[in-house]
Amino acid sequence: MIYVSVVTAFLTGGFFSFVQFLIKRHDDEKNHVDEKEHLVEEALLAILHDKIYTVGTEIIRQGEISTEDMNNLEHLYEPYKALGGNGTCKKIMNKINELPIK
Repeated sequence: MIYVSVVTAFLTGGFFSFVQFLIKRHDDEKNHVDEKEHLVEEALLAILHDKIYTVGTEIIRQGEISTEDMNNLEHLYEPYKALGGNGTCKKIMNKINELPIK
């Protein structure tokens, strides 16, 4: 009888250890995916910043902006802002909004 109890305890403990292992593996994989998503967001933010900065400073240098360029920059700036972009591009957009439209 004691052997049955020992075997049952061992199998039950082994089962729960296996379930615990599966849960930990799932959590580790989810954390890895979350980390990759964060890196993709950071990369996208950097690309948007570069494009807004490059195009925006050139337009400011020219002293006027077309409606097409304004629409294009606004389409870039909105997701940049939503992703938590810094104030550099906000300053550029504020200056651009003051420019005359050609």
